[in-house]
This record gives sequence, structure tokens and C-alpha cells, in this order.
Amino acid sequence: MTLTDLIKRESNGLRWDVYAGAVISGLANAGILAVINTSMQSGTEVPSDRYLLIYIVVIALYILCFRYTFGRISHLFEGMLHRVRLRITSKIETAELSVLENVGKSRIYNVITHETLVISQSSGSLTFALQASLLVLFSACYIAILSKTAFALTVTLVGLGLFIYRYYGQQAVRLIAMATQKEIAFLDTVTHAIEGFKEVKLSQRRREDLFRELERISSVLGNVRTQTEDVYNKSSIFSQVTFYILIGAVVFILPRLMPTYNSVLTELTTAILFVIGPLTALVGAIPAFSRANIAADNIHKLEMALEALTPKDVPRGDPDRYAGFKTLTLTDIEYSFHDTAGQRTFTVGPASLVVRAGEILFIIGGNGSGKSTLLRLLTGLYAPSKGMIDVDGERIDGARLQSYRELFTAIFSDFHLFDKLYGLRDLDPVRVQALLKEMQLQDKTEFANDRFTKLDLSTGQRKRLALVVSLLEDKPVYVFDELAADQDPEFRRFLYETLIYNLRARGKTIIAVTHDDRYFHLADRTVKILDGKIEFVTGPPADTDAQ
Repeated sequence: MTLTDLIKRESNGLRWDVYAGAVISGLANAGILAVINTSMQSGTEVPSDRYLLIYIVVIALYILCFRYTFGRISHLFEGMLHRVRLRITSKIETAELSVLENVGKSRIYNVITHETLVISQSSGSLTFALQASLLVLFSACYIAILSKTAFALTVTLVGLGLFIYRYYGQQAVRLIAMATQKEIAFLDTVTHAIEGFKEVKLSQRRREDLFRELERISSVLGNVRTQTEDVYNKSSIFSQVTFYILIGAVVFILPRLMPTYNSVLTELTTAILFVIGPLTALVGAIPAFSRANIAADNIHKLEMALEALTPKDVPRGDPDRYAGFKTLTLTDIEYSFHDTAGQRTFTVGPASLVVRAGEILFIIGGNGSGKSTLLRLLTGLYAPSKGMIDVDGERIDGARLQSYRELFTAIFSDFHLFDKLYGLRDLDPVRVQALLKEMQLQDKTEFANDRFTKLDLSTGQRKRLALVVSLLEDKPVYVFDELAADQDPEFRRFLYETLIYNLRARGKTIIAVTHDDRYFHLADRTVKILDGKIEFVTGPPADTDAQ
């Protein structure tokens, strides 16, 4: 997709007022040339006031129309980008977790921030280019009136210059596309450097290797951008040379070939000199247009990638639909991870399990055994490639999926903390403050204006703050992935011996991944995961549990 295609798609039809403003401003600009030449040929030493008045009117018309065109194009571009950003974020909202993992955070960040910025910044250059192209067209018509030969020469040499620029431009487009890929790779590596800052600080070799990788990618990126600018500079120089050849031909060659040509030499020279500035602006806008074309194509490809893997219709969930459930049943569910070549790397399942309302269920197993993936399957964040999930015998399909998800409040190992409590409305600040105190956070952060004032906390404190949010959500099922990790022994004991039991006393269901074997006996049942499969389930049996 090109920028022109994007504009057509997003502008809801042709903007005739923009074209009209550009045409009138271009005609007015060309009119300036005509007025100057006509007044110079009037035969009087001092041009008449009539020419001065026309000159002022033409300039005023040019300024008004060009300013209108500039403002309308800027408004069109920003409105277009606003719709694009909203559409992409809407696709992200309705996308599945596996889709976002496959597409990649850096690619999404790059499109929403960098590519939209490239298009936004190109609007000014493209406005000048539109006005310049019209001025060149009208000036060419004026040259044709003065001399058909000069017109043919002008068209030939200008066309040659644009051909040279286009030839080099094709090389530049490939380099710009390569630079975009390197920018994404650089963003990925910088993200590693920031998110893994503590780990990097603890290992000099890791730090050296990481920043050597950053230096390498940055160097390649710099070289590609330098090559791109070098290509554009060479093409610009060659294009300028053709313009100078045109001036030389008009002034020195045509008078020798056509004796009658001298009568219009001054007007032609003035016209060609007048048009060189717009031609230069037109040529100078080509790099911005090329970058904007690539940005538009990257936006389109991201949208297609999200759309291809996102359901067309995402029904709204009913938080109360399954609130009084008795059992959640997983039957022979399976989920596989794949590498970039499409080869299967790890599979969880087939697994069958029944979760009873009001029970405490612990999930245990070694690192990498598939515990967290099982939680994502259980909560509906991953769609099983095989098998099914049902609630009290009702199968969970696409139409019921969001209602099913509304059962859960979860704190995953890679949880995210929001400073604002989105989705929690009409909160009682007293209740929030009481929970902060219960989680021993009253001196670490506060709740004001529907926000937590501080999120820069230790890992254990951040988990406790996430627990505050989870308790405020007050869902039927609480899912904890290593919640007790990073907590001191006293608070860990509070979690297992007090909090979880208090939740069960309120009718809540607790599903927790844990390594704390000293507390395993507190669970109603314990599920052991080994190599992606349920090895055994301890506790009171259920007919459909995997044993």
C-alpha cells in the first residue's frame, strides 16, 4: 500500500476543496510570473499602477489559497492518522494473546509511534510538492505559449532529471525498508537493555555483549541511513545539473539555432528561472514521499497481520453469566508453540482437569514444565488447538469466551501494573486504603484521583499492589502465578494461611502456581505438571480429572 492508497482509503472520497485551493494557489503563483513579464514588456520605464495592483491581488490570492490548502492537508493527515491509530489499537484490543506474541511488541510500537510520525511529518513536504507540481505545470504551459521549441526542450530535460531521480529513488526505497527492519531490531535490543537492567549490571560480560550488539545494530542502521542520504544526494545533484543544462541551452544554444528566438529570450529565461525553485522543492519532496510510502505499507501490513488472526466479531462479555458456576472442565486440551519456521517447539497437553467452585487448587512442577501456559489456557487467554473447555456442561466457544474470561482475576508471573484502575468504577477510597494497609503498602504508595501515586516499587511490593487490584475486582476465580515468590516469610505465611482461606470462605475459587512445598497441604488438590502434561492430581478425585 502506498501513501496515496492510504489517503484515498481514509479520506472518505476526494477532497475537492483541497485540490481547488492547490490549483488556485498554483495559478496565482504562475500569475506572478506572467504579471512580472507583462509589466517588463509594457514599454514604459515605470510599470503602471494597474500591474502593481494585479501583482498585489495575485500574491494575496496565492497566500490565502496556499494557507488554506496547507491547513486542510494537515487536518486531513492528522485525522487520517488518528483513525489509523484507533483502528490498530482496536485490533490490539480484540486480538488474542498469541497474536500479539507472534506479531511482536517492537513492531507494533514502531508502527504506532515512528511510522505514523513519518507520515505526519511528510504532510508539509507533500503540500509544498503539490503546489510546486501545479506551478510547474502552469509555468510549462506559459513557456509553451512563448516557444514550442523551448517547451519541448524543457520537458525533455526536466523529464530526464526526474528519471534520474526515480532511478536512484528505487535504490533508496530498498534502503529505507532495510533501515525500518534495523530500527525494530534496535528497539528490541534497547528494550532488553532497559527491562534487563539489573541483570546486565550484575554481569560485565553480559553488559559488554549486549552493548556490543547495540553498537553493531546502530552502526548498521547508521550506515544504511547514510547510504540512503547519499543516494538521494547524488540523484538531487544530477537532477539539478539537468536544470542548469536547461538554462544554458535556453540562453546559449537556442538563440544560435533560432534567430527569431531572441524576442522572447528574456521572458523564457525568467520563466525557467522562476520554475527551478518549485522543481527543486518537488524533487526534494521525493525522499519524504518515499519514506511515507514505506510507512504506509508497514501500517497496512501490521493491520493485515492483526486482522488475519483476529476474530471479526468479538461479542461483549456478561460478567454474571458464569458467576454461579459449579465446575470448569478442561477436556483433552492442547496448545503448541512454534518457531519462526513453523516447527513445533513445545506442547502443553493433551490435558484434562476439573476445577470445582470454592476449592483451593495448587499447580506444581519444574520450570518450563507448562504451568503458566496451562493457566493461560484455563483462563481463555490461549485458544486450545485441540480439546474443549466447558462450564457446567456448556461448551465455551467464541460467543461465550469473554463471558468465561470474566470469571477470572489473575496475577501472572509477567503481570503488568496500571497506575489507573481501569474498569473499576466508583471505588471507595477507604476500601482501597484498607487493602493497601493490609498488604503493608500504606507507606509505599497512595490512592488519589483514581490512581496509585507510585509504581516504582520492589518486585514483591508490586505483586502485593497487583493483589490489591485483584481483590478490588472481586471475581469468582483468583489465579496466582508464583504470587508468593519475592515475599518475606511472614507475608508468605499470611498469603497461604490467611488470605487464601478468607477468599475461599467468601466462596471464591483459588488456582495458584507455587513452589512452596511446605504449604502444599493447604490445598484441596494439587496438580503436578511434567513436560507439558498433567502427571498426577492429588486430593479428592473427580470423575473427569486426569490421574
